[in-house]
Amino acid sequence: MFDLTTCAQKSVVLEAYEKYGVQRFTAGSDGPFASPSVKMAIVEDVANSEDEKELILGGNLARYLGIPKIKE
Repeated sequence: MFDLTTCAQKSVVLEAYEKYGVQRFTAGSDGPFASPSVKMAIVEDVANSEDEKELILGGNLARYLGIPKIKE
């Protein structure tokens, strides 16, 4: 799992995204390398759809941890 908390360089994130795919990304907000708004901007740029954005912003981590999706 590639956690965006560890990196704030868009070029590095894009390279990893292209190599490993959206299923391996998650976005934390407690890292020391950039503000949450910078990381959110990277997510907005990297994600190709709203579904991909949802995966990065919590869906992938929930799946990895076995947390069931909340029904709407």
